[in-house]
Amino acid sequence: MREVTSEQFHNKFMATHTLVTQLEAYWSEILPTVPRPSRSQFEKWVHIHKYSAEPLKHAIRSAARRLTRIRFNDTQHPVQYCSAVAIAFLKAEQEAAAKAGVA
Repeated sequence: MREVTSEQFHNKFMATHTLVTQLEAYWSEILPTVPRPSRSQFEKWVHIHKYSAEPLKHAIRSAARRLTRIRFNDTQHPVQYCSAVAIAFLKAEQEAAAKAGVA
């Protein structure tokens, strides 16, 4: 089992806190008419995407583009949509990395 020092834990916590705050502000800026997900949802996304903001920013931009064409069905739909887009973005990055490693 890997040991984590209190300093490492604190640094990871502060990085997560900062990233979540930035993503919340980004959501409010890009999707002002859509209710922002809970802070815990942003924390889950950050953890799932290995503390990288790029998949989540891509998903939020994609949701904004979609909103210009079609409204979301309910308040949970934007969260589900962003989750799906961010996961697809992550998979595409992993496949590209795997191909680059093989080539």
